[in-house]
Amino acid sequence: GEAGVAGSPSLWQSGTHFSRYEIDSRLAVGGMAEVWRAKIKGVRGFEKRIVIKTMLTHLASRTDLVEMFINEATLAAALNHPNIAQVFDFGQLEERYFIAMEYVSGFTLRFANKRMLARGKRLPVATTLHVMLDLCEALQSVHELADRQGRLGLVHRDLSPDNIIVSTSGTAKLIDFGAARATARTPQPTVFVGKYRYAAPERIRRTTEDRRSDIYSAGVILYECLTGARPFEGPDAEIIKAVLGERLRDPRERV
Repeated sequence: GEAGVAGSPSLWQSGTHFSRYEIDSRLAVGGMAEVWRAKIKGVRGFEKRIVIKTMLTHLASRTDLVEMFINEATLAAALNHPNIAQVFDFGQLEERYFIAMEYVSGFTLRFANKRMLARGKRLPVATTLHVMLDLCEALQSVHELADRQGRLGLVHRDLSPDNIIVSTSGTAKLIDFGAARATARTPQPTVFVGKYRYAAPERIRRTTEDRRSDIYSAGVILYECLTGARPFEGPDAEIIKAVLGERLRDPRERV
């Protein structure tokens, strides 16, 4: 049953076996990938809930998109932090590239924020700060990631309330490294990735990007949680004009 999930139908359904995994249900679908709730099945009744992200099969011939998917898996698997959803498997099976990752029982920060706004309230300040502290801990780990050649200069580039999961235990976890870039190893991109409403001016101008760009995005998320609205709203063109015009929006004017 795919009721309520947008996008094209999939060949998979509940109970489908994929490698050592058993598919439960589809969580989401986007322009490049599907995300599934699944289980690892083992001996003597062993079972562990996980999430599987699969690249859409009709895109497997696009070498540029395959490279992006492999890059996501490689970078995410190198990160090991309690505030980052852990990746523990990657491969290709049945013409599908897949990433297996930790299942975080909870909901997105976007969902939590919308639920409070629907009640005419905002997230409690203490809750917001707790989530932001966890996010900053995660970002510190991302930005400091290094290998034998030194720091990667890794930036997430797509920070938003959609990519922060608040677990039922109260811990916030950063997810989705599909747009991440190792700035110390790759040339400055000419194409914008991410969401304009959370992007730093230098990223919109495509002049540069580094860890400070992620911190700017975290600031927009903090602003949104505390005030119930983003500093700049409207179509992308209006947001770009406002951000590049360096207009300031003091949150105290809203609250």
